[in-house]
Amino acid sequence: MKINDGRITILASEKEVTIELRDSEASIIFAKITMTAEQFTHALSRVANKKVESMEVFNLDKVGKKMVYRILKVNLGKKYRRYEDLIKHATKKAMEQTPKGWENDLYFNHQNCFIKENDCYYAMTTIRKWE
Repeated sequence: MKINDGRITILASEKEVTIELRDSEASIIFAKITMTAEQFTHALSRVANKKVESMEVFNLDKVGKKMVYRILKVNLGKKYRRYEDLIKHATKKAMEQTPKGWENDLYFNHQNCFIKENDCYYAMTTIRKWE
């Protein structure tokens, strides 16, 4: 599979180097490699098959796809006195109302994530899917 807009990030410190591989069209990181500074130096000097500290791959089902997102507006009804109760209720309602095949951020700590319209309170969250 060819990735049209692949990106790489190399973060180095005195003790370790982290390499992340990203598919920009899918807006995901799909591989992360952590190695010591010594291992990285060997890799740069063309030593093949050098052991690394850790290597993870994830989100492979999304690689090569395009991420689509939209805002999900959830009716919460009443006003809540405690912020913890508001977050708990918003999370529950958003999970119930997220369409099949979409993933929900369930993040409610940003500006304008809670609004009031016509005496009803709403929570706004981002949902995503990959096509």
